[in-house]
Amino acid sequence: MSSQASVSIMVALEDEFDIEFPDHMLKRSVFQSIASIRAAVDEIQGRATV
Repeated sequence: MSSQASVSIMVALEDEFDIEFPDHMLKRSVFQSIASIRAAVDEIQGRATV
């Protein structure tokens, strides 16, 4: 995924879930798959991932 696509997805997720990605999560690995994105959103929302 391009950097521009990652930013677009990040902004859409922030709007949809009323969250903000912290600086330490602004890296390619967080946006490499749906599972890693979901884990990041769960972490931001304070939910443990399994």
